[in-house]
Amino acid sequence: MAADDPFRRPTAPARDSATAVRRIAVRMLGDLGAARRRVQGGGDVEALHDYRVSLRRARTLTRALGPLLLSAEAPKLAKVLGRIARATGGSRDLEVLARRLEAAPADPVVADVLHAEIRRQRRRADAELRRALRLEVHTQVVGLFEAVFRPDGFLEQGDAPLVVTARARILPCVDRAISSVDAATGADGDLAQLHEARITLKRVRYLLEAFSDALPPMRRPRATLSRLQDALGLVHDLDVHAQWVARAALRAERRRMRDLAGKLELLDAVAVNAFLSCFRPEDALIRGVERLTAWMSERREEAAKRSLRDLEARGHRALAAVRAWLVPAAAPAPRGRSLRALPRAPAA
Repeated sequence: MAADDPFRRPTAPARDSATAVRRIAVRMLGDLGAARRRVQGGGDVEALHDYRVSLRRARTLTRALGPLLLSAEAPKLAKVLGRIARATGGSRDLEVLARRLEAAPADPVVADVLHAEIRRQRRRADAELRRALRLEVHTQVVGLFEAVFRPDGFLEQGDAPLVVTARARILPCVDRAISSVDAATGADGDLAQLHEARITLKRVRYLLEAFSDALPPMRRPRATLSRLQDALGLVHDLDVHAQWVARAALRAERRRMRDLAGKLELLDAVAVNAFLSCFRPEDALIRGVERLTAWMSERREEAAKRSLRDLEARGHRALAAVRAWLVPAAAPAPRGRSLRALPRAPAA
């Protein structure tokens, strides 16, 4: 979509869904292009994060609108956005991991091994990132946006008020979030359930932001969902990072042992016997990795407990406030109680 698209200019709020949704899509595409340019420019530590957030927001909107989008290209757009997000994930994950290791109490031996592994993986991840940022990839995304959100006749029931479309498309996501929060709080901190709760809360927040022109401010619920998403993200990161550290140490040991094995062919029998005494895991590395993963696991458990308390105390209340607006006849559930009893929207 061209930079001088009329929808980019300040206009009065649109009342019909088709015009409003196209404006939302154009704005998202503009944000995506701006974030992509920041990543390519370098020097902006948050650029890649913002680019990935723009991808996820656009994909969330496309999937939520799915039943209403008339273009056969809509599933392809969602698929391409997801593929780019996965291709850019490796570099971002390693950025976050490197910062976490700088703040972690790692022994010098462990730190050297882990940072060497990060550098090794970054070369592959950054190559994949460069491929995802190529002009032809972005051009494909722009073309799909044009096909899916074309100026005329792209949305079923496009003449309906935006508020009606917003309610219909957000409500199923809210109900899924309610179910995931119920499951997470009922599972007493199960990591998989907490991760699923984070994903569903994030999708609700993205849709509330996308349809903000049709919604009341909802500042408090949106802020609560954002804080919960960040807290649950910390739990997930610590879990993934602890596993990464253990695997990285194992890979380093395998490379060392392969190097040692290759040198055996150059030695006589006496020297081989002496050399084999070195053919064992590095004690300092193993002990350091055990301490580091234990530290990460302890922080993860603490973060999981805090997140669980916040989900019970604030997550239910925030979702109830959103749902009460989406379904005015349904009153919010009392604080700290499950929302299972509330009437649900039909499946999307």
